[in-house]
Amino acid sequence: MDINQAQEIFDEPEPFVAEQWLKFLSDEQINLEDEVLGQLSDNAQFQFHIILGGAGTGKTQVLLLLAQELQESGHRVGYFTTSGVRSMIEKAGLDIPSENLARGAVHLVDDPTEVGQVTEALKRAKAFQARALVVAIDPFQWTERTAFLKLATILGEHNPAEDLLGRRNTLVNLKNEVTGVPIHKHYLKTAYRQTKVAGTGSIGLSNSIFQRMNPYVRSEKMTQFASITRPFVDNLLGGLSHVSEGGSFEIIEDGTAEQVWKALSMFASRSDRWTWTESALFVFDGSQGESKWSDYQVEIPGVSDQPGFDVDTSLWQILPAMNVRGIRFSDPISVRGQEFQDVLICISRRRWSQFRTAKTGMDGPSWASIMPIHTFTTRAIDSVLIIVY
Repeated sequence: MDINQAQEIFDEPEPFVAEQWLKFLSDEQINLEDEVLGQLSDNAQFQFHIILGGAGTGKTQVLLLLAQELQESGHRVGYFTTSGVRSMIEKAGLDIPSENLARGAVHLVDDPTEVGQVTEALKRAKAFQARALVVAIDPFQWTERTAFLKLATILGEHNPAEDLLGRRNTLVNLKNEVTGVPIHKHYLKTAYRQTKVAGTGSIGLSNSIFQRMNPYVRSEKMTQFASITRPFVDNLLGGLSHVSEGGSFEIIEDGTAEQVWKALSMFASRSDRWTWTESALFVFDGSQGESKWSDYQVEIPGVSDQPGFDVDTSLWQILPAMNVRGIRFSDPISVRGQEFQDVLICISRRRWSQFRTAKTGMDGPSWASIMPIHTFTTRAIDSVLIIVY
């Protein structure tokens, strides 16, 4: 299947996780898969592969096809992922390998939510004498302040990471697990699901925010941190291209609750709106979900025009009837690995000012309160709308 055939499938008003789509691989992905398979065939020593890529770059597709190739060639495979990713794959009617812990299996780990899970995956793979470990990640979805330093330590590229982290137990555990293990790094740099305007806007916002953030206050340590994170920024935020044209990305800085209702009405009005799963994501940062339909009386096709509709229904209560997922800004993990046609994010002016202000010496909670914006904006396929009020 080539890019044009895959795009035709993607443009149909059917589940974008259709079997054909998940089984599609681009030249970039095929080359990566072949590289991993070749390295596994050439060496009997335990190997550790890390696939780094942003949203929609095909990390899950690569792992699924890798699992199929390995099983067809007689290898045992263990597939470890979040419930959200597993559910997405199963909705497509595809067989997904179990968490196979048989001796000699190849362990595939899709979308771990923190560095600690990578360490645990290494421990597990070694404990069960796995043939290899392949982990697919987007590190900009990790909200831990020291995540990039620990990842750099895992990859063995930057010794200064140890100076910044200090002799912490977590770092010692990481070093113990990767010592003597051949590590192979792979980047995916082309996004196939998110449209170009939505994608470039999302990545651009993440890049601008991340460039303003630093967990250190001393200039030499700030410089050191920036140099360690530079490869991730350049490859995942600066080097990503998009296949699909179109889409939209908009920020309304002096927004109102009425604009929120109108945006949701627009999502509900789509002729190609998904019905097989939630079509849109609504992220709220405070009490935005408490406004009532009667306050603005914005038409919601298929909801507000139904007999018996309660005009005092709150926005939060109406979301399920609109086929929209509603979550708090503090809960990015619940939508990791998932996609929506449209994403609406309501941000308080206070949080938005944090995005726009250079912040140094950030502690863990401060870092974790900002990083989720990357996860939320990159869930959108067609449109991202951020309303600040």
